[in-house]
Amino acid sequence: MAERSISSGVPESAGEMHDSADEIAFWNLLPLEACHPILDAFDVVDAKALRFQWRHQRVTVLAALGGGLAVLCAIWELGFGQLSPTAASVLFISEALALASTAALLGYGYCKRLKDKWLVNRHKAELYRLMRFEFVIHPNEWLGGRAPAADWVRRRVGEVAALHGRPALERSTERAIVPESDGDTTDATAATVVQIAEYYLEKRLNPQKEFLANRAQRNALWDGWFVRHVTPVLLALSVLAAFTQLLINRPDVFTQLKAVFSGGHAETVKPSFRSVVFATLGAASLPVVAAMIRTLRMAFEFSRNRSRFLAAHDALAQMEVRLVHQLAVAQTSSPGTPERSRMLREVRTCEHLLRTEHQEWLRLMLEAEWFG
Repeated sequence: MAERSISSGVPESAGEMHDSADEIAFWNLLPLEACHPILDAFDVVDAKALRFQWRHQRVTVLAALGGGLAVLCAIWELGFGQLSPTAASVLFISEALALASTAALLGYGYCKRLKDKWLVNRHKAELYRLMRFEFVIHPNEWLGGRAPAADWVRRRVGEVAALHGRPALERSTERAIVPESDGDTTDATAATVVQIAEYYLEKRLNPQKEFLANRAQRNALWDGWFVRHVTPVLLALSVLAAFTQLLINRPDVFTQLKAVFSGGHAETVKPSFRSVVFATLGAASLPVVAAMIRTLRMAFEFSRNRSRFLAAHDALAQMEVRLVHQLAVAQTSSPGTPERSRMLREVRTCEHLLRTEHQEWLRLMLEAEWFG
């Protein structure tokens, strides 16, 4: 295959995991067509992961809201039920419906193993993604004198396809990720190494950096100042409501405090039944609302995932600067063996970071709150 010099006019990307005919022709020194079995396997598990994730998210949200609503209805029934028989009936029916819905959702999620199926398929999809770029950035796997590329791809795809169930996920998180040695890179020509770096920058590093930025921005709402502080505010309001309820139930204490601050004598005022009810219900209800919000945040780990996304994005941005500089130097002079090794080492370091980032995400989500 004839080598070509570095040229401009990179074709529009068909996606991180897919290559158009123009892209295959543009990076003609890379074994992109040999990756088709990886892409086929990725498409199947990625579609399953998205489907199970969608179901898991909705079961989690609805179960958390339904469970909290059932507790609130039970609390309100004790108070408002004494004020109005109609309110008692409505709250009783609402509580029963909320309990039945929550039980049905949790039973459905448990029987279907939605979270485990989501994580298993997402893990396999990410392993296929890592496999694809691992194959491309290790030229000695597919250059002359090595095992045929098709055999390598078929063997690795079979290994990932054999992963099933939560135990496989737990074993994956318990295994340390140690980067492999660079190995002998002299078989790869300068033009081949440059194409590897160009391809990796265009198809892997930049899209992944953009993905991490988008995910961090999406999590910003649930990790923002308001949501992070709403739970302690609700608990503080609950304490205030409890203090108010104490003063209402003990009017003599309230009268004495009023007399102290007014400097005179204050008459004892008998509290109304409604004020007692509202103060008591407020003290009991606000912690339930805070628990619902906290449950949702813990189920999806918005805060810690956002921190991870931002840290990984920053690391990729720094690696991008170094890789772009090395490519610019390579465009002016043919890189020798040390320069080629350095360029391959950069892309492999980047890929090692992404593999570690995925493992950390998997470990975090395995330990997250379960609701279906």
